[in-house]
Amino acid sequence: MDIHKKMQHNSISLTFKGTLTFELIDSIVAIISNRLDQIESNLVIKKKVYGVMLECLQNLCFHVEKINEEDYSPHFDQQSTLFNIDSDEKGYHITTGNFVAKEKMENLKNWLDEINSLSEQEIKELYNKILRNKNYSEKGTGGLGFVDMAKKAGKLKYKIDAIDDKYEFFAFNLNIPKPIA
Repeated sequence: MDIHKKMQHNSISLTFKGTLTFELIDSIVAIISNRLDQIESNLVIKKKVYGVMLECLQNLCFHVEKINEEDYSPHFDQQSTLFNIDSDEKGYHITTGNFVAKEKMENLKNWLDEINSLSEQEIKELYNKILRNKNYSEKGTGGLGFVDMAKKAGKLKYKIDAIDDKYEFFAFNLNIPKPIA
């Protein structure tokens, strides 16, 4: 399928790379929500895509590394994030990327692996347990995001690439399949 046909044929395609703000999240969500309203008739799928997209964007905004000027590297922009959403006949695909300090990566990896090891029922139970717990980090987050995404989209796919002695790049990918007609 050529690019023009793909762009015209019931699809979504948006890529962003840069510093993400809550105002920008509002704009991205408005654009994608409007497009979803045009192309997706399945309300359940629409809600899943919307929820996962919003959670991914909020994660990028809340958890971007704030780098001191003396740590700046011309090889990469540590405070930059990557967000991509696209769709095809199989479903919706969301990819994010951001730099994470090496000392935080092991906890993140362990959390994702723990979530991925759970059954669908166990994910629902963990979700409800976290909701009841009401403990929040210093950033105001409760640890529910990845669990909620796993509940909506299944296994959490990620890749970690070493950048330098202080940072790694965390790439995260979720797929929300369209029902088979």
